[in-house]
Amino acid sequence: MHQSFLLYRRLVFLKLASVLTILSMAAYLIYVPAAGLPHNGGTWLGYTLGTVGTVLIFWLMWLGIRKRHYLSRTGSVQAWVSAHVYLGVALVFIVTLHTGFQFGANVHTLSYVFMLLVVISGLYGVFSYLRYPQLMMENLAGSNQNLLLHEIFNLEQECLALGDTLGEELHAALLHSMEIPIISGSTWQQLTRRKPSSKQKISRQRRRELKQAGLLEKGEDYDVTMYLVADKLLHTHDPEQTARMSQLLDVLGRKNALVERLRRNVQYQALLDIWRYLHIPLSFALLSSLIIHIITVFLYW
Repeated sequence: MHQSFLLYRRLVFLKLASVLTILSMAAYLIYVPAAGLPHNGGTWLGYTLGTVGTVLIFWLMWLGIRKRHYLSRTGSVQAWVSAHVYLGVALVFIVTLHTGFQFGANVHTLSYVFMLLVVISGLYGVFSYLRYPQLMMENLAGSNQNLLLHEIFNLEQECLALGDTLGEELHAALLHSMEIPIISGSTWQQLTRRKPSSKQKISRQRRRELKQAGLLEKGEDYDVTMYLVADKLLHTHDPEQTARMSQLLDVLGRKNALVERLRRNVQYQALLDIWRYLHIPLSFALLSSLIIHIITVFLYW
């Protein structure tokens, strides 16, 4: 049975991180700085906690290298990820106690801020990996993106065949809708599942009227072509044309549902990937500021 990395070996790394955090807090509460000075990174306890925090940061960054060495014997990737998560959270407490809550406009505080941002982005990564793969599986329902694209293509051909019998204007509208990319190009459009813009327009008021007329489901967001077909259907009195337009509307509805599933899957994938675009650069920013912090401490303190 598959075990989540969060539960690895009965939460062994959560227990280790908890022990480190409790020991650090106990030492902070027991230790009294000399001459009534406040807690700060320049005391022996501050140096000790700072050293522990530094070792943890370098070790946690090693995960990126370890993940690419599949034949390594230094523990499984699952173990490393579990330790990475729990010790990363413990790092926040250890480094906060190291600072003695002494913050200012300097490189030391900048390093602390970068550390917080790295941990927060990492926690979002954990949330993403626990949530979005499951949502993607449920959304695809045993299919995959290539199969969805193939089904959409077949439905488009069926739409064109029906459009050939319904006049040049409607056929041209169908062709134009198929020229619009199904999946938006920009990351922001993928994250928001925003539809690519179309030259074909229909007012919001008219969309509401078509839904109220019972031609389209209320609460659904349809492709603009469906509204155009529904509008023509509402004003068509020829029984044969009405039947064909109703059939076209049904095919377009099935295509619309598949397109929405595909866009939703792309959105989930983008939400799953975006944390890395934050976590990795922030980690290197933290490493750079940490090195400057250490050099500054040894030169001027």
